[in-house]
Amino acid sequence: MVRGAPWLVVELFRAAVRASESRAGAELRRWLYRTECHVDTGVHITNARNFSCGLGCALYHGTYVLNGEGTLSMGEHSHLGAYCYVNAQHGAVRLGDHVAVGPGTTILAYSNHYARGRRVTEERRTADVDIGSNVFIGANCTILPGTRIHDHVVLAAGSVARGELQGNAVYGGSPCRVLKEGWFE
Repeated sequence: MVRGAPWLVVELFRAAVRASESRAGAELRRWLYRTECHVDTGVHITNARNFSCGLGCALYHGTYVLNGEGTLSMGEHSHLGAYCYVNAQHGAVRLGDHVAVGPGTTILAYSNHYARGRRVTEERRTADVDIGSNVFIGANCTILPGTRIHDHVVLAAGSVARGELQGNAVYGGSPCRVLKEGWFE
């Protein structure tokens, strides 16, 4: 065999498992990522050891989790919609229970940054992202490093969240702001 061929065989197997729409493919994806949650087609988790989830969780089609050294943890009955991107290469992303993340949303615990006198390609920002319980994040949102979203929050589609979002409110916009308070009372 050519040097490196076993690696290629393993990667081809993983690609086939990620693409399979069969029941066996779904079970193999759960085995591959060491999880009991539903793992849809096209999902990629770079480090299964740094991923954990509670009962009833789901990762939908095309979700990509970059977590080589960082972690992603999801509470019970939470999901990441189709084509979500989570960058926890360093740092941590934590989702509470009953969190619904809309399709196309990006969650960043690690990102390029800027600093006076430095190249942006040399500067990084690492800051954990914490998302409470009973949170709905609409489609195509961006959650920036260091964001904390408290319990009972709705974030409107297309919003950009940074900093601390207090609970029991609806937020929207770029950057997001409070649209309605007392939503869950």
